[in-house]
Amino acid sequence: MRKGRFSQEQIINVLKEHQAGISVVELCRKHGISDATFYTWRTKYGGMEVSDAGSGREPHLLRSKPGYSMTRTGRAGLLRR
Repeated sequence: MRKGRFSQEQIINVLKEHQAGISVVELCRKHGISDATFYTWRTKYGGMEVSDAGSGREPHLLRSKPGYSMTRTGRAGLLRR
C-alpha cells in the first residue's frame, strides 16, 4: 500500500485549521492538496483528536457506536465480551 505524504496527525491539524475558520480554498492552496482530498480527509478523520491518531486504530472504528465493531467485511456486529 502506498504511504501518503501526510501523517494522521498532520491531517487532523489541517482539519482543525478549517474548524478555526480558514476556508477550504485557502487550506488547499497552503498545504498543496486538492479540495477532493480535503473532503475525503474530513469524511475519514473528522471528529478525531491527535491522541486518537497516535493509537494506530482505524478512524472509522473510533466513530462507531459503543458496543459495536466493524468486521473486515464492513458489517457491524455486537462485540462479544
